[in-house]
Amino acid sequence: VYFNHQAVQVEKGQQVALHGRHDDYSMWFQVQQGSTNSTGSEVSLERPVCRCGGHMVWSRPRLGMLNDTSRWHTYASVLRQVLAHGQTCVSVSDASWLPLIAARLGAQEVFALESSDLGSRVTHKLIAANNLQGKVHVLQGSEDQVGTALRDRKVAVVTAEPYYTSSLLPWHSLYFWYVCTRLRPLLTPGAAILPARATLVAMVMSFENLWRLRAPVGTVEGFDISLMDQMVKDHSVQTDERVEPHPLWEYPGVGLSDPVTLMNFDLTQPVPAEDMAATGEITLNCSGSCNAVALWMDYDLLGDGSHIISTGLQNPHLGGTTHLGHTTHTPNPGSTTHPGSTPQWNPHIRQGVYFMDTPIQVTPDSRLVYHVTFTPVDGRMEFQFDVENSVDRS
Repeated sequence: VYFNHQAVQVEKGQQVALHGRHDDYSMWFQVQQGSTNSTGSEVSLERPVCRCGGHMVWSRPRLGMLNDTSRWHTYASVLRQVLAHGQTCVSVSDASWLPLIAARLGAQEVFALESSDLGSRVTHKLIAANNLQGKVHVLQGSEDQVGTALRDRKVAVVTAEPYYTSSLLPWHSLYFWYVCTRLRPLLTPGAAILPARATLVAMVMSFENLWRLRAPVGTVEGFDISLMDQMVKDHSVQTDERVEPHPLWEYPGVGLSDPVTLMNFDLTQPVPAEDMAATGEITLNCSGSCNAVALWMDYDLLGDGSHIISTGLQNPHLGGTTHLGHTTHTPNPGSTTHPGSTPQWNPHIRQGVYFMDTPIQVTPDSRLVYHVTFTPVDGRMEFQFDVENSVDRS
């Protein structure tokens, strides 16, 4: 799909001219009114080169996220509730609208913590375009620079989407939690941390084709490739992550369970020193081929469930009650995703996918037993999912 540089209004039956150019590496096009150039001369078609820097910082999914007005209305609504005029705010997201919104809503100063030089330059341009010089300050690198820039002042609000260009899996954005922990000495008593809570959510899936990425080939046209299958599997165990990032809106599949909560994170508290672990069962609500588990993060901005930003479903769901240890799950009456139906995934971010070793036929009597461990030292998540049928439990 090539997106026309400017939209052209057309009518049924009308002829338009499609002009194309190419160099050694790429092609570019332009659609114009009329069937040919009236003068007969060659149409000037400049090669589209990014001069603003934004198209190098923001991927296409990220641009979609930045244009999601309902998402930004949610952030603005929450900031209006917690941000008072004259307060100091720190924003911890890469090339985000958040520092601009906070400044417009009355923050005296906003410090935007950026992770890259290119992101810093784009944020500087955004600040200038919105006449917010002197109110929004860009700090590139670690959060240690915040203390120096504050000059003995305290931070009343720390906020994030959270979004980071280096994040591959949904829980990589828990980087925000670590930054908040290191910023605690700089915060005022009762400072607001947005989002206040994060939730790791899972849904048992039956994908139509995505699971084949890790499936053995077997026999093809009479040739037995099982030896190659085993070699690939052995090397995958040694080198590949157990969970892969995928944009699930692109892959047909149905949910075999409700979305359920695996683990909760209180971002207003320091990152714990000890590992966090959760064990429990997920009830399967329909029959099908269980070949994967979809994983994502939901962020509760105020911590009361009223404003949730999800990296998974279009309509976030939080099912069940989680404790450090065993988890029990209850049906979520507000869920609009029914088992056996196609989930509506957030198209602007990738979800995590845990592929089962082999697809397993399940029924509503089946259970998916899980063990999840979060290691704060390095931020790693470890998962184990096993299907138990009623015969196995008896």
